[in-house]
Amino acid sequence: MLGLPEQTDWEVNAMKKLLLIPGVALLMLFLLAACAEAQPDGDHSHGGNSINSAPSLVEHIRREPADIQELVDRSNAVVVGSISSVGELVSEQPYNAEDFEDWPEDERPTRDMRYYGITIEEVLLDDGYVEDNARLRLAPIWPQQPILNERYIFVLSRNPDNLSYGISATWDILSLGGDAITDIAGKDPSYDGVSTETELLKALKAASDDYSHKPLNEWPDRFNETDT
Repeated sequence: MLGLPEQTDWEVNAMKKLLLIPGVALLMLFLLAACAEAQPDGDHSHGGNSINSAPSLVEHIRREPADIQELVDRSNAVVVGSISSVGELVSEQPYNAEDFEDWPEDERPTRDMRYYGITIEEVLLDDGYVEDNARLRLAPIWPQQPILNERYIFVLSRNPDNLSYGISATWDILSLGGDAITDIAGKDPSYDGVSTETELLKALKAASDDYSHKPLNEWPDRFNETDT
């Protein structure tokens, strides 16, 4: 995820071997637990400098959606629109900031975030919030950022404040207007054989009609080949 190259079998096997080393396994389990606490089912903005903002480790072991239905089921809202504004970087506390109230103030975790305004052209999946709160919250850790005035399909996960949205990976922002359908990293998702904007929108609408939310803890794990 995060726009990084897909992991090879060698890399996955290497990670599996690392997990067999007691000290490494313990450290990774600690980081995974901290990340899960940071985003129980909603803070998909990712990144920052806090102890619990190690999402890359979680994201590296998640498999991308197998099809458009799974892509939609992982989200809260799906819209077609364009980036209307790009905010300045702001430093914010994570959504579980109350967990750190006993920490010295100068040691409490913070995250650098940027907010993107979205002008909605069409709502494909409505969660009851997106039309009034069409703001994308992203960390600068992302190597690919949305471009002002560009059109995209946004597959959004609502943040716990109900006032903004995040994405789980680059496949959640699909670029429109080019010769081919790609995600924001330029990768062809090849979902269900769709190759045009018209086909993709039709498939997304059909998937939204059959929507059944799948929270983060139900997403397939790359290390578990039998997980579906």
